[in-house]
Amino acid sequence: MTLNIWSVLLIASASQCLFLIFYFLSKPSQNQTATRLLITLLGIILLMNIGNFWYAARLYFEYPYLAGFARGFTLLIGPVVFLYTRSIVQPTFRLKLRDLLHSLGYFIAFLMILFQPGKASLDSNIQVVNTFLMNGLPATPIVMIRFGLYAIHLLTYLLLSLRVLKKAQQKMPATYQVSSQRRIKWLKKMNYFIGIILMIIVYGIINASITGYYNIYINYLLTLVYSLLVYTISFQSVKINQEINPNFKTKYQPAAKTLTQSKQIQEKIAHYLTQEKPYTQASFKQTDLANALNLPPHQLTAFLSQEMGTSYSQLINTYRIEEFIRLTQDSAYDHLSIFGKAQEVGFKSKSSFYEAFRKIKGCSPSEYLKAHF
Repeated sequence: MTLNIWSVLLIASASQCLFLIFYFLSKPSQNQTATRLLITLLGIILLMNIGNFWYAARLYFEYPYLAGFARGFTLLIGPVVFLYTRSIVQPTFRLKLRDLLHSLGYFIAFLMILFQPGKASLDSNIQVVNTFLMNGLPATPIVMIRFGLYAIHLLTYLLLSLRVLKKAQQKMPATYQVSSQRRIKWLKKMNYFIGIILMIIVYGIINASITGYYNIYINYLLTLVYSLLVYTISFQSVKINQEINPNFKTKYQPAAKTLTQSKQIQEKIAHYLTQEKPYTQASFKQTDLANALNLPPHQLTAFLSQEMGTSYSQLINTYRIEEFIRLTQDSAYDHLSIFGKAQEVGFKSKSSFYEAFRKIKGCSPSEYLKAHF
């Protein structure tokens, strides 16, 4: 095995791919479809790195049958990035069996390589690889057609991805917690890399048509771009992981925009708390109230703040104190102390009860009862 700058770069890039794959597999996913596609992309780049490492480290001498196993994998990059783009901006997108048709180009290329006529001996193949590494691959019509198809295929999927992004800019609502602008900015960055890869392939074709040879350094240049893409994904996943695989949860919007029946919701809150009196249970939480109203907890918080000018704890304490005052007038509870009655309505501690009472009524419970009863 020979170590040089390219083989070291390939080892570093492959290691980063493995790290990210295990990272995404171990971390709970906000968007499972996006995560699966990201792992697939990293897996493809990992295998391409290993394939190029076989050339760069001269491992094909020791294990010649594995040389070139990653040929054609470029035909998988465009489809995976296109599907990943859709998974980030289209909330209803899910992977289906028919999406495997996007890999048809690769499987056709694989079969053509596998069953190519007039296969040479192992020694001849090693000699071809040696020539490729030393002087380049002769730019025969078949080679030029092959790389031309790579370029057309990648361009097609790049245009499809950009079309999805253009539609997303026009149609995506502004209510997502991870905004459409942030999603599109990240996806554009991903597609910039695809554009650079396409330009390198086109440059390789032009260079081969001039010199008559396809140079191995085109592969190494592509490796450099793929490595930068991997490290960009790594940086993005650490910096702002939400943009890598965001879900489609919406943020709360003012009632005039999304909760047009604000009054009905307030009445529903009042009816539920008055009739059911769930607040008398000390364990009653905000999530319980949100579930009863069929609202996400974060929307309930925003609604109470923006529409009712209160908070959950203040609202519940108000109901508890009013219920406490009612109990003081009920002879059935005369045997209980002031704090005993406070516990009946849901207060856990004397300090929290007295603090809440002073905040809402402006005086202590004893002072209030003396003044009013």
